[in-house]
Amino acid sequence: MRLQLRFLPLMSAVLLLGSVCHSATITGTVKGVDGAPFQSAFVQAQNTKTRITVSVLSDGQGRYHIEQLPAGEYRLTIIEYRII
Repeated sequence: MRLQLRFLPLMSAVLLLGSVCHSATITGTVKGVDGAPFQSAFVQAQNTKTRITVSVLSDGQGRYHIEQLPAGEYRLTIIEYRII
């Protein structure tokens, strides 16, 4: 039993590090041409290999956060919608 208790923290660390190595996070801030933060812009991250796309909205300060993406190369697209 004591041997199992010694390996538990080690196995937990290996699983945690293994999961971190296989995912990516993209963060940033959307700003308008005047440099002001842009609220409620759609930010899309598309994996260039698999073409899987994830979309999020920027917050009130223009910030966006896309996490737990499979590791790889991504193309970011900002889409602005205006209601007139």
